[in-house]
Amino acid sequence: MNIERYFGPETLHPAIPAMGWSSQTQARPGLKGHQHPYYEFVFLERGEVEWFSGRKLYSLSAPCVFLASPEIAHGSATGVIQPSVFGWIQIDANMLSKEFKELISKLNWTQTSLSPQLLSTFKGILTEVREPFANSTTMIHGLLTQALILLSRIAESEPSLIHSEPIQRVLDAVKRNPGHPWTSEELEKVAGLRHSQLHEIFRKEVGHSPRAYALGYRLREANRLLRESTLSITSLAHDLGFSSSQHLSSAFRKYFGITPSQCRQDKGF
Repeated sequence: MNIERYFGPETLHPAIPAMGWSSQTQARPGLKGHQHPYYEFVFLERGEVEWFSGRKLYSLSAPCVFLASPEIAHGSATGVIQPSVFGWIQIDANMLSKEFKELISKLNWTQTSLSPQLLSTFKGILTEVREPFANSTTMIHGLLTQALILLSRIAESEPSLIHSEPIQRVLDAVKRNPGHPWTSEELEKVAGLRHSQLHEIFRKEVGHSPRAYALGYRLREANRLLRESTLSITSLAHDLGFSSSQHLSSAFRKYFGITPSQCRQDKGF
């Protein structure tokens, strides 16, 4: 697990109140609901997370960008950060020029795709903050300007998250039948790709293996049903292709950091 956080003067730029980086292979407590007067961008490089903004729940798959607007409560839907890799940055619009203050105010989306260029730009800012030089503030200003322009262009050209056709077929198949315990062979057939091809492309576009995505989707569906339905945990486990409620509970706890029973007790977020 690797967590970095930089605040105030540590960010080297007055328009950046805070920023950081988070990488974890196991679920951990964190990202409880919070709000502040800044725009916050989260760049999800790998993994899947279940977050909320306002009263809406978002199931996010890498690579994507998540935007929380000023004074809007946001955070993890369960108070847990799932296995993932992401960076985040807060932007104080009052410290931007009139042009960029207007630009950022027009970003009316909550999630969009994360391009390699945008991720590289964010990492460039992070590198300057980690190892500052005499001219790092100037460099960060240029990179922040580039990031804001890229964010506005992505929102205009890609209103939704886009995947290649073979990968989209796999995603759609899993979503249509979340209770099916998908095998690698079945997913390869759906994609029309060989094992190595599917895994390479899927990891590049989604952030992990096809089977890991299928399991994650089943667990996120379980999370939704626990909050929105009155199905018993045993019935829910059966409907989603788990061999028993114990099987579901073990997988659910590993993924979300809490048990299905605890999730059902805490339906609000």
